[in-house]
Amino acid sequence: METAENTTLEFDLTPRQSEAYRILTSLKNADLTYGGAKGGGKSYLLCVWAYCWTKFLIELLGLKASEFPVPVGFLGRKRAVDFNKTTFETWKKVIPHSLYTVRAGEKEIVIDGTAKILYGGLDDQENVNKFNSAELAFIGIDQAEETEQEDIAVLMGSLRLRINGVTPPYKSLFTANPRHCWLKNRYIRTPAPGTTFIKALPSDNPHLPDNYESTLKHAFGHNPALLAAYLHGEWDVFEGMFFEEFNRNYHTYAPPSVRLGSTWPRYISVDWGYASPMAVYWHAVGPDRHVYTYREWYKTRIIDVEAVREVREITEKAGETLDYAVGDPQSFPMEIAHYSRKFGRTVSMKRSEVWSEEGVPLLMGDSKRIPGWSRMRDYLRGGKDCHWHISEDCPNLIDELTTAVHDKNRVEDISAKSIDHGLESCRLFLMSRPPLLETETYRPITHLEAAEKQAERDKELEGHRIGMQ
Repeated sequence: METAENTTLEFDLTPRQSEAYRILTSLKNADLTYGGAKGGGKSYLLCVWAYCWTKFLIELLGLKASEFPVPVGFLGRKRAVDFNKTTFETWKKVIPHSLYTVRAGEKEIVIDGTAKILYGGLDDQENVNKFNSAELAFIGIDQAEETEQEDIAVLMGSLRLRINGVTPPYKSLFTANPRHCWLKNRYIRTPAPGTTFIKALPSDNPHLPDNYESTLKHAFGHNPALLAAYLHGEWDVFEGMFFEEFNRNYHTYAPPSVRLGSTWPRYISVDWGYASPMAVYWHAVGPDRHVYTYREWYKTRIIDVEAVREVREITEKAGETLDYAVGDPQSFPMEIAHYSRKFGRTVSMKRSEVWSEEGVPLLMGDSKRIPGWSRMRDYLRGGKDCHWHISEDCPNLIDELTTAVHDKNRVEDISAKSIDHGLESCRLFLMSRPPLLETETYRPITHLEAAEKQAERDKELEGHRIGMQ
C-alpha cells in the first residue's frame, strides 16, 4: 500500500496503531473508527497522524508559506473545554513545539506557516458555522462516542478540498470508547461501505504500566458493563444498558449448532405494529425448560390479514404445529375492516378475530412492563447456564437487547427512546411461561379465560369502538 512518508517527527506506534496509520496515510479515501477500550493509544494516534498527514498534504497540494495558511483539516471533541484539557494537551506532549504554531484566538494550529488545522468543540456555534463553507481534506474527532451523527454530518460535508487541480484522499478518523451510539451501527454492527473499524485494547499497548489492566479492574469492578467496555472493548455492553445480563457468547447461537427437538412444544408471540414494526417470534421449549427463540418476522406497513397469512405459511412450510400464540392485549379490542370468508363480506372485526379466522388464534398476553422485564432477566441470568437462547436469525431482537437503555425517570423501565418491538413480543411470550423460581403450580391461560378477560375489556370499552360499524 502506497503511503505518505514522514521525515520530521519520530514516533513509536503499536501494531494496531500502525494498522490504522497505514490506512490513514494511504492514497485512498478512508473513514475509520479506532478504539474500543481505555489505554489503546487513541489520542496519541490522532495527533501523530494529523501532523504527519498535514505535512504530506502540503507537499501533495504544492502549498507555499503564506500570511494566510490554507485550512486542510479539523481536530475536535464534542465539547471545546474537553478538547483543550485532554486532546490538545496530548498534542502538545507528542508534537514538538518547534514544528507548529498556535493561533489561539482563531483556534488554529499552523504547520510550517503553510497549512493549518482548525480545532475546538462541536458545541461552539462559531466553529460549526465555519464548517458550512469550509473545504477540508481530513477530520479527526476524539472520543467520538460523545457525539451525535448530526454533529458529524456538516463536518463530513466539508471534505471537498481541491487545490491546484489536485484532489487529495479524504480522511476521517473517529476515536472512541464503547457506548450505545451511531458509531456502533455505522462501523461495527452493519459497517457502511468504505468504513473501517480497528479495535484497540490495553493489552495491545506496550507503553502502558504493567499493572494497568489490574488498575481498570479495581476502578470498574463494581460495574461489569463498564469493565467489559473499557478492558475488553465490548460494544454490546455500556453504562446505562438495560439488559446487562446479555452476552452474545452465551445467549445467541448459530442455527446449525442447535437441533430443536421435533417433539418440543412450539409457540409464537406477536407485538402489533404498522408504521412501527410488527414483531413475530417463534419459540421452542425444551424438556429442561430452556427457551429457544429461533425465528424472527419483523416488518412494517403490512396489514393483519397479510401478516397472519405469512406467519401461518412459514409455520406450515416448516412442518410445525403451534401449542399457542400470544398477542399484545392492547391490540385485542381494536376493530378493523376485514373481508370475512365466514360472512362473505367486509365487516368490522377485532384484530384477534382476524388472526383466528386465518388460522392463528391468539391468546391475550400479559403486557405488564416491569414484571415482564424482570422475567426476561430471569431467563437471561446464569451466563452459560441461562434459560433463554436466541438464534442469530433474530438480528433485530439481538440488536434491541444490546441497545435498550434505562428510562431516566423510571429506572426499572426501558426508555421510550429505545427500540423495543422485538423485546415487547418476547416479553409477552416469557410472561406466558412459568417463572423459573415458581412458588405455585403454573398452567397456561386457556382460550376460555382469555375470552372472559376480553369480555371484561369489551364492556369497559363499549362506546369507544373504532373501525366499521
